Amino acid sequence: MIDLKTLIERIITLISLTLIFSLSLKGQTVYNAVDFVDMNEGYTVSKSNIAQFSDVEYVADLYQLNFDTTGENMVWDFSLLEPLTQIADTMYDPAESGLVDALINDCHSACKWNHTCYDTCGIIEWDCYTKCHGVCTDSCIIEMYKYNTNLTKIFLDTIDFEVVQITDIQQMYLKTNSTLLTDKFGYKLSSFGIELLTDIIDYDSADVMYQFPLEYGNSDASTSSYEINAFDIIVWKHWQSRYNEVEGWGKLITPFGTFDSTLKVRTEIYTIDTIWWGGETFTIPDTLNLDSIVEYKWFSSDYGLPVLTAKMLLMNGHTLLLDVSYLDSLRCFDASANAVPLPPFAFLDSTDTAKVTFVNLSVNADSYWWNFDDPASGDDSVSTERNPKHYYTAPGFYQVELIACNNICDTIVCDTIWRPVFIYDSTSAYANFATDPLFACLGDSITFINLSLNDSARLWDFGDGNTSTDTMPVHYYSSGGFYDVMLVVYDTLGGIDIMIKELNIADTVTADFTYDDTLSLTPIQFSDASVGVDSNTFYIWTFTGGNPDINYSTEKDPIVIFETGGNVSVCISAWNTLGCKQTTCKSITLTNCISAGIKTKIDGCVLCLNTNNFCLTDTIKLMDNSTSDLPDATTYQWLVNDILYSDAMDTILAINEAILDSNDEVLITLITDNGVCVDTVDKWLNIKYQASIDIIEDEVFTCGDTVDIQVDFDPGNQSSYLVVWSPTDSLDDSDKLYVWAYPDSSMWYTVSASFIAGACDILTTYQDSVLVTVLENSPTPAYGYSVNGYTVSFTDSSIDAEILYISFGDGDTIQYYGDTTHTYSDTGTYDILYIVTNSCGKAADTSLTISITCSDAPIAGFSYSVDDLAKTVTFTDTSSDAASWTWNFGDDTTKFLSQNPTHVYADTGIYNVTLWAMNDCGTDSLTISITIKCIKPTAAFGTSVDTFKASFSDSSVNATSWIWDFGDGTKDSTQNPQHDYAATNTYFVTLWATNECGTDSVIDTVVIENIGTKESYTKQPYFKAAPNPYTGKTSIGYNLNKQGNVKLEVYNILGKKVTTLVEQNQSQGRYYVSFSAKELNLPEGIYFARLWVEDKPSGTIKLVESK
Repeated sequence: MIDLKTLIERIITLISLTLIFSLSLKGQTVYNAVDFVDMNEGYTVSKSNIAQFSDVEYVADLYQLNFDTTGENMVWDFSLLEPLTQIADTMYDPAESGLVDALINDCHSACKWNHTCYDTCGIIEWDCYTKCHGVCTDSCIIEMYKYNTNLTKIFLDTIDFEVVQITDIQQMYLKTNSTLLTDKFGYKLSSFGIELLTDIIDYDSADVMYQFPLEYGNSDASTSSYEINAFDIIVWKHWQSRYNEVEGWGKLITPFGTFDSTLKVRTEIYTIDTIWWGGETFTIPDTLNLDSIVEYKWFSSDYGLPVLTAKMLLMNGHTLLLDVSYLDSLRCFDASANAVPLPPFAFLDSTDTAKVTFVNLSVNADSYWWNFDDPASGDDSVSTERNPKHYYTAPGFYQVELIACNNICDTIVCDTIWRPVFIYDSTSAYANFATDPLFACLGDSITFINLSLNDSARLWDFGDGNTSTDTMPVHYYSSGGFYDVMLVVYDTLGGIDIMIKELNIADTVTADFTYDDTLSLTPIQFSDASVGVDSNTFYIWTFTGGNPDINYSTEKDPIVIFETGGNVSVCISAWNTLGCKQTTCKSITLTNCISAGIKTKIDGCVLCLNTNNFCLTDTIKLMDNSTSDLPDATTYQWLVNDILYSDAMDTILAINEAILDSNDEVLITLITDNGVCVDTVDKWLNIKYQASIDIIEDEVFTCGDTVDIQVDFDPGNQSSYLVVWSPTDSLDDSDKLYVWAYPDSSMWYTVSASFIAGACDILTTYQDSVLVTVLENSPTPAYGYSVNGYTVSFTDSSIDAEILYISFGDGDTIQYYGDTTHTYSDTGTYDILYIVTNSCGKAADTSLTISITCSDAPIAGFSYSVDDLAKTVTFTDTSSDAASWTWNFGDDTTKFLSQNPTHVYADTGIYNVTLWAMNDCGTDSLTISITIKCIKPTAAFGTSVDTFKASFSDSSVNATSWIWDFGDGTKDSTQNPQHDYAATNTYFVTLWATNECGTDSVIDTVVIENIGTKESYTKQPYFKAAPNPYTGKTSIGYNLNKQGNVKLEVYNILGKKVTTLVEQNQSQGRYYVSFSAKELNLPEGIYFARLWVEDKPSGTIKLVESK
């Protein structure tokens, strides 16, 4: 039987393997739809664009990071990444996307058939169109539309087509429990500052970005497409294929932190975008299929966006790293201001207004200040919005200033730029035109599209001696070349404007080619013979049939080798510099130079067929089976495992074990040569052979141990066999190749294997034997002990012992295996007798004397109280029977003998505190984790106003530094500043209070009125909101001391009025009015209620909505 020690070792091994396996399973993660980002949930993303790094060594290190490594239980360490810029990545509510007009347009066509609209508004079919413009607009349209999409994201700020701009490009998503897909696309179309179109289009087929849950081993694929058609001026068609595979899981390390359980998703995206602009097509030929984008993304269920993304360009099977981005905390980067005015020149419309949208392209900035250089617009001449719009009312040149700041740094970092804007009078003519097509080939009909404004007459000069006064003339050129086309336009007051553009008319292309041979297996030179090409001509050759060594080529004169003869198709497509193209295809019949072939069978067997399977003792006939269209004599070379064997047409091969590889196969190669061509063919032969058996080695064991007998057995190609052991005594099994034996004395064991069936044998038996030698050793007793109070622990270290007996000297005796403990009832001296035996019948003993002197051992215990602000912890000992104490406070500090210490920590964090309580009977310890929390500041301040001077008094708690924004574009970093305002107004003042644990901010208003008094306004005796903070709705109450005109308005945190709650004459008394951001379709957040009595400000309160 198995001894206890061996059994315990096996159990421990089994438990360890089970634990490792369970931990491996536990390490895998699942990413569900609920984990993905929700609307208005934002993250800070650091980006590393490879092309922007000047540090060559760092870029080289970055390429060594191997973003494509994958597998299970991986550790991906990308901690060396260095960010260049940071952006805010946020998903928004589609209802607040700024594309409300498009939502209404969708309702016009959809609400008639959509039951969501019926349920929400209770409207009927024939009244649907009217209701969509009326009271039902907000509730019906937004609710109906959110039924189909629930997230939106800014995709691109703008695409500029000279006189036409596509702006506010937004991708819209639908997140369900099973998928995240994008099936809608929103945009605005503008020209000269005039908004032409707001539209939301539906995909022809949705782009399924992810299928939830994401789990290791999952994969999915989808194709998607959409089309944008803006008045046939711009047509944009998009087609995309996507393939996702969750190809790894494990730990990820970035500069932001360590993510213990992440999933790695590989996404390959191939995209074709085709754009028609001015009648010309811009596209990448889809027949090339040269490149695609590969994205590696790591997901953690704790974060709504990928924690790391690496984007690569896949070209011809090779990847080029483009950029890396990862979730990060806010960092102190130098702000870089950048902006584009759209349009940079605009016309005053019929209301003498020109709208210019400023697209902010700044990076590393979180606050902005614009000066539109338009004093006539008053306070509207400045803005703090990210992408503001400004309305100019007078023609002229304006120099717009943008200051972008990064407030994260200890010292605020700002950058300033200026951008010019030109505003033209609405009556002046402005010349502009485009051509259809934009790039023309000789013989094309060219339409000149008049894009001029305020023109009453026009004159075209086409640059070839021809003119026209038509609005949109059509013209043909008789020869290729460059032409200066001039358009002169006149307005009603006699003013003129001139636009000149250069037009290139490219010569036509006639694609053609020649070739120098039609023989397979030989290089064939294809030569371009096209007409109308130049040094910049782009070629695509395609080769179909004949098994060519290349399927396509972009060379001018490619060389191709076809492996087989027959009919092949060769096509050449030639594009000149301006895209003039022609394709020509030819069918070519190739002569089969030679095709090598092999037939094999058992030599001398008349009825045997061509086969690849043979037995080890077979003789094989190797036969030539080549074909050729040429009559020339052929030479032969036979190779066996790449070694020359014969030069005969047919030959004989005898099989032996020396020529077999590890898979029991033989490689046969035939090289044929007809004097013109050489061809080679390989054939693998599978060899079946007899088996062998061998016991690894003789075994020597001590009596009572278990003998592990292993057999090295190769069954060859045999389909079944029978194993028999002899004798079967003391074996755990008798028909296995791996057995356990339990002999009491030395003996021989024999194993035999008989093959019942096989390809090469009818019945064969193989046999081997092993000698198991049993050594009969005497046991050696040995043990140690330790005393803890009345309990003694005995540790066995005997040699060759199996059974142990111990007499404790107090009348108790036990038989046991391994280690044991014994508790005495009283102090005193005890004589211990220790006896050991083994299965060989041997025994030995030893004795000693021990003393029990203790009463009660100590039990460690303590409590504590934490002062987070002072980073101080007071410890109170609660141990029992302790005579002395030692403390370790977890910060490499140890204190001796103090029973109730107080300790001051140098920093916040988690510390493992250990107390050792001691007396003569022993020692006990207790470890408790304590946390010193970092206390963030609470921002607060008060304000007093004297005419135009405002004094601010900081009342923040736990702050060490302060940043003030006075709401007029100026800032201060003192604790209690004073500020002189330049004009009467209501200003939103922000205080950021900071310490080492973080930052808090508070916003309040300051009203400046030049009324010559110390107080710029007086507050009413009662002006409060309750509850505040509130959920859903709050009630605002106020007192009137006397009758007067009352106005109660609500502003958002940007200072923009969002609603007027009260505007009427009221009598003396107390009034209440309710406010709900949700009922007004406003986003959750902070608002300010301002009370005016007799056109004078009487108070402002902050309204905070909590979830």
